[in-house]
Amino acid sequence: MTYHGRTSGCRIVVITPASQAGDGGSIPLTRSIFIALCLFLWQPASAALPATLADGTSLPSLAPVVEEVLPAVVNIETFNRVRLRGPLRFSPFRGLYSQPREARRMASAGSGVIIDAARGYILTNYHVVESAQEIQVNLKDRRGISASIVGFDRQVDIAVLQIDAKSLVQITRGDSDELRVGDFVLAVGNPFRFDSTVTSGIISALGRGAGAGGYQDYIQTDASINSGNSGGPLVDLAGHLVGINTAIHTPSGGSVGIGFAIPSNLAIGIAEELIASGTIRRGNLGLWIEELTLDEREALGVSGKAGVLITRITPGSIADSENIKPGDLLLRIGERTIRDASDYASSAGLFIIGQAVTLELRRDAEPLTVTVEISPPRSVPVEGRRVDARFHGTTLQNFLDEDATEASSLGVLVTDIKRGSHAWNAGFRAGDILTSTGRSQVRDIDDLLRGLHSSGSDTVIGVYRSGSRGTITLRALPGV
Repeated sequence: MTYHGRTSGCRIVVITPASQAGDGGSIPLTRSIFIALCLFLWQPASAALPATLADGTSLPSLAPVVEEVLPAVVNIETFNRVRLRGPLRFSPFRGLYSQPREARRMASAGSGVIIDAARGYILTNYHVVESAQEIQVNLKDRRGISASIVGFDRQVDIAVLQIDAKSLVQITRGDSDELRVGDFVLAVGNPFRFDSTVTSGIISALGRGAGAGGYQDYIQTDASINSGNSGGPLVDLAGHLVGINTAIHTPSGGSVGIGFAIPSNLAIGIAEELIASGTIRRGNLGLWIEELTLDEREALGVSGKAGVLITRITPGSIADSENIKPGDLLLRIGERTIRDASDYASSAGLFIIGQAVTLELRRDAEPLTVTVEISPPRSVPVEGRRVDARFHGTTLQNFLDEDATEASSLGVLVTDIKRGSHAWNAGFRAGDILTSTGRSQVRDIDDLLRGLHSSGSDTVIGVYRSGSRGTITLRALPGV
């Protein structure tokens, strides 16, 4: 069973209920000793050791790192005015008239981190501020400053805020692509409104998905993350930003040692686009990929861990118009090595319209490099059989929203259909706009292809025709 919920300032993701509930967020004494030993062996030249034993022996400490990071971490308070219906318990007119509404100011809290001190930009989670009417940022030096939203991205769960203040301290950016399982990290934030809380742990896994939708390439950590930590930084032992704390796995509502953070490279990339344009203009290559097993790697002569198999190309997509074919191996996107589906998903989160992307491929044991430009959805006629054999005899294309300021697709248009074809007999006609498959929205041909691919033999398709909405069941082909 999978459950998704949100608490004040922190999204909770329950992946599988556990048999026992508990906090589980504390660090055992043995781990504390182990961390201390590791820090004793590794000390930056600038990190002082403030504590000593009675005999003068120095003790390693995380304090120098924490002292550097804390001024860049902020508490975010959001406020809404909610109107509640009054009871009118003793009114003789109760039930005859609408009851008056009472306005209440509701508050919630989360965390954030300053990424640009000169311009006052703060990085946090979108779900921390998504319903906010007022936002206040509380700094480490006790200043409370009103903030505005620069932009947000629901898919990655990132938002950028801006405040007008001087003497800010920004965090140093790290490289999340360099993280390894086992690296020590610190989670900093304001859990349960306890400001400037620091917890420690390790990187438990990389490239995790938590089943919550959107672009998921999470860093998993056992550093304790709780309600109010959302939007706060995950930092390495040099105090560099490597992630944005976002979600937890919990059967009880509290930390059980499984937390998730958005990699800093993805979060910063989205933030820079939001700062530049105020929105995310994301495109889609139209690649379907599959991870390779060890046996498949040996059969294909692929050495190392790089490479995923391209299994399908979405008709009419960018990849369909370039020299990319099913069966090619995708090795790199830009500077990023593609080892698995999470690497590709993280890269896809940064496919911004207008951006040139270089793909390193391998075809028949020969290297191939292709550079493509990410473009808005295109209304290109596509033979229906290329999408699904049941649409043989039809012509499909993206139905673009002509009123939108940027090209966006509202569904898939049936531009032509052959009388007597399987789709015709099912009830489809020219001019139909396909809007859903099952319970999944269809915005473009890629969505349609995905829905048909995952639905099984019979698929219920939502159709908009002549101002009315309905459904048509597209059944399996005879003998299939």
